[in-house]
Amino acid sequence: IICDEGFLQRGNAIFCPPVPSSQIYYDDIQKYISTMPTPDCVVILDVPIDVAKKRMTRRTDGKPTSFKKSSAQEYRQRLENMITFIELTSTVLDECDIPYTTVQNDSSLEQSSKRAACELKRIL
Repeated sequence: IICDEGFLQRGNAIFCPPVPSSQIYYDDIQKYISTMPTPDCVVILDVPIDVAKKRMTRRTDGKPTSFKKSSAQEYRQRLENMITFIELTSTVLDECDIPYTTVQNDSSLEQSSKRAACELKRIL
């Protein structure tokens, strides 16, 4: 997600902790979003789990710090929780009439950036 850190980035940190401990609930996402300043729009980057894992391991410093101590099962569960978080957030955004778009991000950064720019022009 390309976003203001105060909106969805923190939500992701709250609802998808390094060691997944519980299910993510729609009501919790709804309450959380209702407390945040409303964005003009949100761009959701749709990245398949296998692509996300590959990109994280290719980083110069390896996986992000919060993933480094995760077991393989915790790592995959956290990524799956992130997908659930995004899906539930999309539903809440719809209900709150907050414009958003989803951009496929399984190719190069350049191609994904072009897709995102086109989508932003379309919805704004």
